[in-house]
Amino acid sequence: MLGYVGVHYCWNVDSTVDGGGSFLGIAALIAVFLMPLADTTVVTVNRLRRGQSPFVGGRDHTTHHMFYFGLSDGQVAMIYCIASLLAVLGYFILITFVSSANYLVIGLYIAVFLAVLAFFFILTEKNQKRRGYVN
Repeated sequence: MLGYVGVHYCWNVDSTVDGGGSFLGIAALIAVFLMPLADTTVVTVNRLRRGQSPFVGGRDHTTHHMFYFGLSDGQVAMIYCIASLLAVLGYFILITFVSSANYLVIGLYIAVFLAVLAFFFILTEKNQKRRGYVN
């Protein structure tokens, strides 16, 4: 679903409106791909910090860490679905109601991404300290 939305809508954002279309496109991509971008970033950084290749699979994704904290598979899936749906809803609000020159709103979307990223880093760091990383 996210791939469809990204291709269908993000590539069609008018980049000529008010000269700020590139920022709108960046905010739109962050809004649509919030969860996969944040998860991939956290996993890649954590693996590089441990001296591991980021290209080899493992059980250190944020979904695994949520499971290690005691959430069920269904709860983890529900959290990801709700967060992804909210991100896509935010994208539709962005392209419908926000002028591309409104840098405050675009900055807000970037701040939301950074907040999710920080939450994921804190989650994985606490879990690694608590349980130790086992691949």
